[in-house]
Amino acid sequence: MSDTEWLALLKLSHESRRVVLEAGYRADSCILSAKVVHEVLRVRGRRARPITVRWVLMNTAYLDHLEEIAAADWSRELYPDAWSVGIGYGEDVERPGEPMGWAGHLAVLTDSGYLVDPAVDQGTRTTHGIVAEPMCLPLPDGLIPPEGLAVTLRQGWARLYRSPRAVPKRARDWVDPAKYRELVDQVLAHEGLAHLMGEGPRPGPGAQPPG
Repeated sequence: MSDTEWLALLKLSHESRRVVLEAGYRADSCILSAKVVHEVLRVRGRRARPITVRWVLMNTAYLDHLEEIAAADWSRELYPDAWSVGIGYGEDVERPGEPMGWAGHLAVLTDSGYLVDPAVDQGTRTTHGIVAEPMCLPLPDGLIPPEGLAVTLRQGWARLYRSPRAVPKRARDWVDPAKYRELVDQVLAHEGLAHLMGEGPRPGPGAQPPG
C-alpha cells in the first residue's frame, strides 16, 4: 500500500460517483457506482472484485450513547439528538416500472487491500450531523474484521461490516450498455486520474463491461 495508490483510488471513488449522480441516477445507485470503479480499474490493468458490505453511520450524540443502545435502553424520546443510518440492511423491494430494489450495498475491493466505496455518501444526513463522502479505505490484511471496522467520517462516525448478501447481477442489467460505457469513459478521461493511475490499455470497440 502507498499514499499514491490511496490518493488515486480516492479520486477514482469521487469521480465515479460524480459522473453517476450528474447523469441523473439515484443517490442509492451503489451497484452502478461500484461497477464504474471496477471497470476503470480493469481498463487500467488493476485487479479488483465487487464486495457486499454494510455500514452503520452515526452522529456524535448517538456515539455518546452506544452503551445504552447496546443495553436496549435507548429510545428516541430519551435521546432525541442521537441519530444513525444503516446501509446495506433491509429487504429487497419492488418499484413499479423499475428493476427490483436491491437492499444490499456494493463496493470494490482491490487486490492490494483497499476498499473503494463511492456510494457510502447516500447515508449523509446533514441536519443530524452525519456527512459521508466517497471513500477509499486500507483494510488490515485486505479483510474486514468480524467485529467491523471503525471509520471517521467528514462529520460523524461509522462502522463497516462485511455483508452476507451475494454480489448482485452485472451493472448492464440496470443501465443501457452504451450509457454505462459513456460513464466509464468520462472517468477515464479525467486528467488527474490518468496521471495518478497511469495510462492503461483501452477497451476496443464493442467491449463489454465485466460481470
